[in-house]
Amino acid sequence: MRELAEALRPLGFERTGGRHFVHTECPFTLEFPPWPLAVGREVVQEWSQREVAYGVIEMLNPTQCVMDRLAAFYFWRDRQALDQAVAVARAHRVDQDQIRGWSEAEGRLEAFHEFVRSLENS
Repeated sequence: MRELAEALRPLGFERTGGRHFVHTECPFTLEFPPWPLAVGREVVQEWSQREVAYGVIEMLNPTQCVMDRLAAFYFWRDRQALDQAVAVARAHRVDQDQIRGWSEAEGRLEAFHEFVRSLENS
């Protein structure tokens, strides 16, 4: 991670701890998670892409982002992560059937229903 920090510093990114980097003029936080990237026990196979002036950024799509936030809610009871999952699902089109299937495979179907109730009540 030290080499990554050294490569990003000249671009204006500073490490905020762990695997996260921020830039004062960039609205996005960069995260470099361990490989292979997984959401719960599901390894991510496809990526969303966003073209920027310097190239293409590969990132989770909105459905995967919701699943990532729900994983924090499911396994660590992180209520803020539930709120984040709801916020993403309200702002973007997500595949609730995929999220439900993933939640069931993770053994967290009851917690998924709490997510759906939160989404409906927001």
